[in-house]
Amino acid sequence: ITPHKNQPNTSGQHRLAMLQLALASLPREGQQAIPKGLGVDIESFELDHDRPSYTLHTLQHLRAQWGSKTPLVWLIGMDSLTTLNRWHGWRRLLQYAHIAVLRRPGYQLPAVGEVAQWWLEHRAACEQLSAHPAGHCVMLESEEIAISSTEIRQLCAASGEGGLAASIIEQQLATLVTPAVARYIADKHLYSTK
Repeated sequence: ITPHKNQPNTSGQHRLAMLQLALASLPREGQQAIPKGLGVDIESFELDHDRPSYTLHTLQHLRAQWGSKTPLVWLIGMDSLTTLNRWHGWRRLLQYAHIAVLRRPGYQLPAVGEVAQWWLEHRAACEQLSAHPAGHCVMLESEEIAISSTEIRQLCAASGEGGLAASIIEQQLATLVTPAVARYIADKHLYSTK
């Protein structure tokens, strides 16, 4: 239950299932794409509670679960970084994890203001994250891909309005999400207006 956004029309269980399908397609440890020792896990803590979800509370839960010495990294998009100062307890987030920021088209690192100052005080190189359990922020160098959840929902809604056939929608979705997630969306008729 996101306090600062409209609630999604798709249940948390469907969103969890899509995330599980997407992560199942990632290479596992020992294969080339994911460096040895880097674990990617799904945490359902926020879905297990019927109350607003605050990142601070989730990170506190994860820190208690993983202990004080395990490095934790919270991944956010640049769009979230630009509004980080609106998040509940945002200045305390780095007490529990590192924050890694993924570049997003149309968004720039804040140049002035409290988020910009906070960034300068806590920025680090990616290599430093494994040496500390929390406290740093890093910018991930990656290709900026213009994919948004809004675009995916609009594409699905087009099929429900008598627009594109389901097979065409699934093909287009497979360019935005993994093929397994595209099939799941089509099979469950998610985001359509039917």
